[in-house]
Amino acid sequence: MARRKTIKRRTVKRRSPRKSSTGNIGMTIAGGVGYGALRQKLSALIAPLTAKIPGGVYADNVALGIVSYLAAKKGGKLPMGKYIKQIGIAGLTAESVLAGVDLSNNMFGSAVSSNGYFS
Repeated sequence: MARRKTIKRRTVKRRSPRKSSTGNIGMTIAGGVGYGALRQKLSALIAPLTAKIPGGVYADNVALGIVSYLAAKKGGKLPMGKYIKQIGIAGLTAESVLAGVDLSNNMFGSAVSSNGYFS
């Protein structure tokens, strides 16, 4: 009896579907609302730590930025991780904006008001 040749089968890798550039807008908004609701409580909670950090007006932004970074980076592994991750991403964005406002206030004086708009 003749031996049969085995034919190698080709495997075709499926393309992953394209993600929209806007992402999930509802989750982004929910993350921003969640961070906005938690920011004052987090700031009060870490106030003893920020008092020891040299940096003046930036100490609060830096400390909350670190907390937000950790939430964005490690939050996906926790229960309800996708929500924690979105809150962390929103926190990073908010703290970056606030640090920029503080920086421009110190550089340009009172040209920029506390809400971030030029006066």
